Amino acid sequence: MGKKKSLTDWINREDKSQTKRTNEQLCNDHETAVQEYRRYRAVVDQLVQNYEDSKHFDYFRRYRLLKSMIKRTLVTLRLEETGDASTSSGRPKSQSSVQLGLKTLCRDLATKQKGLMKSKGEKYEGMSDDALSHENVNLLQEIKECNQKTAVVKDLIQTLDDKYEDSKRYIAIQRYRLMKIMVKTFLQESPRS
Repeated sequence: MGKKKSLTDWINREDKSQTKRTNEQLCNDHETAVQEYRRYRAVVDQLVQNYEDSKHFDYFRRYRLLKSMIKRTLVTLRLEETGDASTSSGRPKSQSSVQLGLKTLCRDLATKQKGLMKSKGEKYEGMSDDALSHENVNLLQEIKECNQKTAVVKDLIQTLDDKYEDSKRYIAIQRYRLMKIMVKTFLQESPRS
């Protein structure tokens, strides 16, 4: 009877440690998904602000502003997607500034990891398997929602890019109207918060 009880305890500990590992992985995935969505959302918010600010200008100035805000949105996201952070205004960064940035990044990451390890130990201390499983389900749902919102914004940006390229065939008056409609449509269809 003693061997069966110790075997059951060992299986329960293994199940709980697997649930903890799954939860840790889901927390990391959730953080990544939220950061990606926030990055896209910041670009959308900037476009909203620029569009609202451009309403006070005359046709000629607003035409240039619409062009620049669309280009800025597309270029910003292209740079982020390709990970091309090594160039700024067409010139490569110096090696010392890259090394300084890497040292700072490593130091911040180490500090963050130490804080996470302490908080993870405290987090799992009083949680049961059912509570961990329930949290895992909630994390999966939140990851799914963030990924869906990010996919919507990415699709809208791709559509904006395609329409912007198509609008280059038109004269300025027609193109102004098209760009205004493009930006309005983009802002109306983008997910809220």
